[in-house]
Amino acid sequence: MVDDAPPLDTELQEEDDESRTYRQYPTTPLHNDTIPKPLPLTEICIFSILLAIIVAHLWTVWSMRADVNIMMVRQKETQQQISHITKLVETMHTVRWRIVSEN
Repeated sequence: MVDDAPPLDTELQEEDDESRTYRQYPTTPLHNDTIPKPLPLTEICIFSILLAIIVAHLWTVWSMRADVNIMMVRQKETQQQISHITKLVETMHTVRWRIVSEN
């Protein structure tokens, strides 16, 4: 029999009760004293505030992107109107100079 190995069932039957209890593994201790502590109120408040700041930041970025898109569309429309008015003024200016009496 090797001393380092756990005893086999046949060896346990041959030995007396005292040596059998000696060779058993120790019981696993219960961890009743390691109950997790609840979070303190300050940590909960800080976490809530940080979460609110992150949500507010994302909301602000989203709304700013929407506003920039609206401004880009308006700028494009204004640019088209200005170019159309410029073409009308140029054609009107050339027409005014063409209508000249021959007298």
